[in-house]
Amino acid sequence: MKKSEIDLEKQNEELFWSKLEELDPFLFELRVFLKEYQIHPAIIPKILRHLLIVDSGSGFHTIEIIMKEHKLKIIKGAYTDLVDLPIKMV
Repeated sequence: MKKSEIDLEKQNEELFWSKLEELDPFLFELRVFLKEYQIHPAIIPKILRHLLIVDSGSGFHTIEIIMKEHKLKIIKGAYTDLVDLPIKMV
């Protein structure tokens, strides 16, 4: 790539991020957080999917995140029925 192309690409990227900050500050803040802590952005939708599954059911579930050697290995959403009933009907 030529220097002028690199400069133009950098300007476009800076413009994009400044517009994102202006239009959607929360999304921009999330991007800054992910970049600052070097978190892979593909993890976020995977966790959100499990949150939505929990929410669409009884709303009472466990989401387990398993990591090994600094890598996300498994996201498990365990379905749980929230039951608040006595054992015997009196």
